[in-house]
Amino acid sequence: MNQIQRNALAYRNLLTTEYYFCLAVNNKGYEVRLRFSKEDFHHLEGFGQLKDLAIHAIDGQRTYEMALLGKITEDNLKCSDYYELNSIQNKIDYLYLLETALDHNDMVFKYIKDKSGKIRIEAKFLLFTDLNGDKIYVYIDKAEDRSDFFCRSFIANPAFDRTNNQKRMTVLWKEKRNLITGKHLLQYRFKEFSPEQLNKE
Repeated sequence: MNQIQRNALAYRNLLTTEYYFCLAVNNKGYEVRLRFSKEDFHHLEGFGQLKDLAIHAIDGQRTYEMALLGKITEDNLKCSDYYELNSIQNKIDYLYLLETALDHNDMVFKYIKDKSGKIRIEAKFLLFTDLNGDKIYVYIDKAEDRSDFFCRSFIANPAFDRTNNQKRMTVLWKEKRNLITGKHLLQYRFKEFSPEQLNKE
């Protein structure tokens, strides 16, 4: 099994999962339902950044199925001029930890776009988790055609701290839900808070 296939297998667990957050900052509440699709794997693994390879333009659902079957390898990607430039290697090395990072996450930031141009990511929120010294950053966004949120980008061990100048939010409630069985697992609760109390934006 190659690393990309390992990542696709780990990601499969998330396709039937929803993370439900209640967040607050500056007396405003935010409700986030984070879900996952096969199409999202394409950019989380960095395929979309390899502009000089055919995989860049292949449908996201198809590239996920190819990865699941072991048909995409590191050697297929390393010939791209964009491979090291965009830190694709870190995505390949660590994407299998996405679910673990989300399970252990307790630091959420209201994303403030970087004005220097060093970070060119569009997102609403930034999640940060330290997993035994590995720094995992997950950018969360909401598409116009989706009522839920999705993972826009996954970054592992970047050269600098991406939480700098970001607005930390208070996590009031965090729940993991299985969309097939309906099982709910409360992962975090702030004092006696309940979602009905959220002062939505």
